[in-house]
Amino acid sequence: MYLFEGKFCSEPEQDLSGRRIVDRDALLSTVHSQREQRKELRLAHVSATKCQSAVRMYLTKTQLKRSLRTEYDEGLPQKDIEYLLKRFNYFYDPCVDESRIRQMSEMALKNLQQIRSGCSASIIWSYRTAQFTSHVLNFVIKVLREGKEGNIPLARFYRFLEAITQVKGDECDSALEKFYRFIFRLGYMKGIRTLVDLKIPPPYEETVKPPTPISAVIFEMITQSFSLSSISLGSELPLAEILVETQQSLRVREIEPTPWILHSILYLCTKSFGRSESMSEIRRLYLPLLSQLMTGLKAFETVDSNSIEEDLEEEDISEEMTDLNEKHINDDSLTLINSNEHAQMILKGLAKEDPRNKEIIGSICKMCHSLLLIAKSSSMHFGLLRTVANEIKLLRHLWLEALDAKRDSVFGSEIPLIQLLMRGIFPSLAECEKIVPRINVFCSLFSWYLFTVHDEEFFGRTEAAAQSSVPFSLSEMIDMSLTLRELCVGLVELAYPSTVLTEKEILKTNFDPKVWNCLFKAVVSLLRHVHTRDTRHRFCPEGTWTASRIGEDIPLNISTFEKKPKLFTQPQRIKYKKGSGPSLSVRESRANAILHEAPFLFSFTSRVKLFQSLIGQDKEVSQAMSEFLPQGNVFVRIRRSYLYEDAFDNLSLENVPNIKKRLRVQLINFTGLDEAGIDGGGILREFTSELLKTAFDPNRGFFKMSEDNMLYPNPNVNLIVEDFPKHYFFIGRMLGKALFENLLVELPLANFFLSKLLGRSSSSDINSLASLDPTLHRNLLYLRDYKGDVSELELDFTIVTQEFGDTRTVELKPGGSSISVTSANRIEYIYLVADYKLNKQIQLQCAAFRQGLADVIPLSWLRMFNYKELHVLISGAEVPIDIQDLKRHTTYSGGYDEAHQVIKNFWKIAEEMSDEQKRKLLRFVTSCSRPPLLGFKELTPSFCIQNTGPEIRLPSASTCMNLLKLPEIQDFKLLKEKVIYAIESGAGFELS
Repeated sequence: MYLFEGKFCSEPEQDLSGRRIVDRDALLSTVHSQREQRKELRLAHVSATKCQSAVRMYLTKTQLKRSLRTEYDEGLPQKDIEYLLKRFNYFYDPCVDESRIRQMSEMALKNLQQIRSGCSASIIWSYRTAQFTSHVLNFVIKVLREGKEGNIPLARFYRFLEAITQVKGDECDSALEKFYRFIFRLGYMKGIRTLVDLKIPPPYEETVKPPTPISAVIFEMITQSFSLSSISLGSELPLAEILVETQQSLRVREIEPTPWILHSILYLCTKSFGRSESMSEIRRLYLPLLSQLMTGLKAFETVDSNSIEEDLEEEDISEEMTDLNEKHINDDSLTLINSNEHAQMILKGLAKEDPRNKEIIGSICKMCHSLLLIAKSSSMHFGLLRTVANEIKLLRHLWLEALDAKRDSVFGSEIPLIQLLMRGIFPSLAECEKIVPRINVFCSLFSWYLFTVHDEEFFGRTEAAAQSSVPFSLSEMIDMSLTLRELCVGLVELAYPSTVLTEKEILKTNFDPKVWNCLFKAVVSLLRHVHTRDTRHRFCPEGTWTASRIGEDIPLNISTFEKKPKLFTQPQRIKYKKGSGPSLSVRESRANAILHEAPFLFSFTSRVKLFQSLIGQDKEVSQAMSEFLPQGNVFVRIRRSYLYEDAFDNLSLENVPNIKKRLRVQLINFTGLDEAGIDGGGILREFTSELLKTAFDPNRGFFKMSEDNMLYPNPNVNLIVEDFPKHYFFIGRMLGKALFENLLVELPLANFFLSKLLGRSSSSDINSLASLDPTLHRNLLYLRDYKGDVSELELDFTIVTQEFGDTRTVELKPGGSSISVTSANRIEYIYLVADYKLNKQIQLQCAAFRQGLADVIPLSWLRMFNYKELHVLISGAEVPIDIQDLKRHTTYSGGYDEAHQVIKNFWKIAEEMSDEQKRKLLRFVTSCSRPPLLGFKELTPSFCIQNTGPEIRLPSASTCMNLLKLPEIQDFKLLKEKVIYAIESGAGFELS
């Protein structure tokens, strides 16, 4: 190159030390190349060494196996099983040792006991036995796959597999534990699954009995290992893989959940919890799978294998036994699901995770929903449901989730799914799966939870109640009541749609009668419970329970009302064939369903009108010929001094089979003479009133007074009257006659007794015990809230009763005298005591009374009312007497009219009277101090005022005609004095 220094080229660099100048990068590249060459040489040398070693090993092994085969063949009869087993496992080759494995299987069968003993003594024995068993199983699979089963008999191999895997009852887990652990590692279960696929054809139907002998052998091979808890439930069992594989089988292969799959998963998992280190992961997989498998649970009727008749055909017997075995496995699954440990494990997952975790709560909800669907009577005998019912945060979350579930709308706004149900609109299938289980589970469990909550806790009236865990405030309970009310009506509308759905529409909604019936019962149950609570202590505003959308008029008569509603049955959803339509209209069907399930949704006035209408229709039939034929009437003569005795004899069921006929009563006074008077209804009213007051008189012994002066049957009446059921039947019959004749009888009947007459025990709980025995009620509440060790109180499941000075100890449950009351069972003790005092003590008395009442009036008619409304129906409402209403429905005779001055003065006097005096005036004229339920327009005969002339005398009355005989006294003060004196004198029947 040219340089500006005057030199034409650069001079070479020289190193004065004598070293040669080399480029650094080139040197490094050369060194790296040489290193790689040396590495390749070493790898080649190692590879050659390994190849030579492998070849030498193969040749040596081949030679050794050849020599061992020769030695094996020559010394087979002389050598013991241990020697043979050790060498056979080493040289075995499935291609060349077919005959030898056949011989070895026979030898193993002959020396099976020695092999088992060796497995118990040595782990080497267990491994060798497991290895040989794996060889046998794989050989069988190889033969089946190659189709050589006809050439190579496999019976001895099946026999060996069956024998070696058999678990005898006298063998302990440790004897076979190592054997099974080794065989599991060698792919035993995978081989069994392959054997099932190759050997057993798909069945035509599900069966619990193996169809062939070989299938029975394979089934035993599968189940034998599970009888060893230390093996089948060991920590090495791949639970996570099992759960994932089962979930995929259900989803991908569309396998139906069955009790058998459920039982297998439960058996494996419930015993394994606590042993696995990754329990949170296992639980995350387990809960969704379990909730899906539980949909395969069934509700079986009681099946007794001994009851199968001998003359049944073989197929019928097989079917019966199949059902019996499936019922057993179903029941075992339910036992595992509802065990206390399993329930706590499920909720433990909820406690450790975020309570708002919808996946966990959704799985728990689905499990509970499946249990509710198979419950025959009380669902709360399932332990899982009881445990979840006490998780009040979970219950609150379920309700809020049900309210928040929404449907997307094309208009942009979301529609709550619960509102669709409230409006009587079927949601889609996906929406049903989202909303129905939550509502069903919440209503069922919360209803049961409220049953365990005392009124003081519910309303928060004490310090203990202030810390109560009731999950909803009173304002929230009011909102819930309104929602449940509309939801109940909406479900009835769904059950009886105004337009008939086609079969395609039914399939689109995936209509399942069992699911919707269960939902309706759960909603009605909670609605009834909250309504009962509100009946005892009002907390809901007026009109909360009346559903305005169903109307006031109830379009039913006797024939339609007696038809028990069948909600959500498939025929109601499908178009009827010509000439086979329903007997009730849609409106009648809905009204009938509501009256039978939730009658309080109709107003009390509407129900009273219907009740009187039903009685009127019955009376038209029963008393049709009473005006024309003597046999259409019942004539009795009753002595006033022996009112109850004569009535009991003359009006017994034997003497008067049909007491609905018109009853004519002739009263005989204390002198033995017939009392004057024409029975226009007043004599019957007086007789019925006095008879029932005499029968309910505590001095007679049939009834007792509670602490709050209410009447209930005497528990010890059997010590007074031997045939007491006949008397209670008669008293109930006469009370029914009073209702039938629309007669009011003022009887202070206890609330829990009225509840039992209606056949409902929901009100007969510990809350009702306060009126019967306040001391016992107070002690039971003390026991419930006791903070110490309850066993220190030394209580047992017995109760002490006193019967006329004699003390008797009664067991509250079988063996109760030997069962101590503890903190765990004190709630059960409290409710058993309440049940004994309120129910069992008076069970026979109430049953006879109810039968007598039902002899006149069907109990289904009375069940339209709650116990307080029934009391009003019997005794009338304690409401102020409406003088203006009485005035509007009064007639006049003898020269009186509405414009007469005496009549004007009388009504002025009546308006100035106190409430007590008004009641006495009404009793003076009609023999009853309470007005008719629907006003004085229902009074028969009508209230009438008759002119008795200008003579100065006391007013009198003919109660038989509801007639007031009022003298024509012009002076206001004098008339008032005479009227007040007459009604205050308490003069009775014969004053007229």
